[in-house]
Amino acid sequence: MAAALLEKERRKQTAAAGYLLRALHADPGSPQSPATVQALGDLYSRRGRHERLERTLWRLVAMLPDQGSGREAYARAWTLLADLYAGPLRRPRQAEAIRRVAERLARDLKP
Repeated sequence: MAAALLEKERRKQTAAAGYLLRALHADPGSPQSPATVQALGDLYSRRGRHERLERTLWRLVAMLPDQGSGREAYARAWTLLADLYAGPLRRPRQAEAIRRVAERLARDLKP
């Protein structure tokens, strides 16, 4: 019984991740895109799927526009990558390099 409940919950989370990714693909410049990137990061982190999150974030960095209305989501993806490398993936050199990119993007976003 408990295993069936866990499997059902896992499927719901997988479906939620799929919906979030579809939303980003459909409209990467949406005002909700940074929150969608964050929700995706939270979802995978809660599940302990750090390698999956890493792959997904790199795909998002490649897909999201780095200019215009999608720039905030792009910057959020870089920040999440830096946090991931500094934390669960334990790659401090990569984390530092990515953090520099994320900080520069954040500075450029400020009016």
